[in-house]
Amino acid sequence: MSILYDLVLQRKGFIITCVESLEFVLGILADTAYNCSAISYKGKLRVTFTSNLRNRDLERKFFTALVKSGVHVKIENTEKEEADD
Repeated sequence: MSILYDLVLQRKGFIITCVESLEFVLGILADTAYNCSAISYKGKLRVTFTSNLRNRDLERKFFTALVKSGVHVKIENTEKEEADD
């Protein structure tokens, strides 16, 4: 990248930005219960599940297996929690 930067981008006035992470998310499909995407970048793997089901057992079992194998796992949840009425 530095050679490309020196030869082309610097001369054309481009600004280089630093990418910290990448994520690949599939949309929810009506006829598919689960979708899963995975992408790795700079030694980190991101796994994303999307589902049209409320049950999260598949995701829980998947990440539990990783933890039991000694893999450090950080879970981020974008699902809104429903209030109990």
